[in-house]
Amino acid sequence: MARPSVRWLFRSRRLTRLGLTPGQSLVLVVLVDHADASGLSFPAQETIAQESGMERSGVRKALAALADAGVIEVVEPGGPRKSARYRISSAVGLWATG
Repeated sequence: MARPSVRWLFRSRRLTRLGLTPGQSLVLVVLVDHADASGLSFPAQETIAQESGMERSGVRKALAALADAGVIEVVEPGGPRKSARYRISSAVGLWATG
C-alpha cells in the first residue's frame, strides 16, 4: 500500500478503530501527513504542536502513549536540534509491511 492520505485515514474509519484519545488521534494524523511511503515520519514536536493545535506537553504525552500502544515506534530518539524519527506501525493497518 502506498502512503495513505489523511482523507483516506478518516474515510476508512481506521483512525476511530484504534481507540485513541482525541489528542493521540491528532498527533497520529500529523505524523501520517508527514510520513513517507514506508511510514517513517520525523516532524519536530513543535511542528506537531502547531499543526494539531496542542501544547508541546500534550504532544509528548500523546507520542508516548502511541508508542506504548504500538501504534508508532521510535526509530531514533530526538535531541537538541534533531527531531525524533517515528515509524507508523504496519500492525495498525495504515501501511503494508515493507
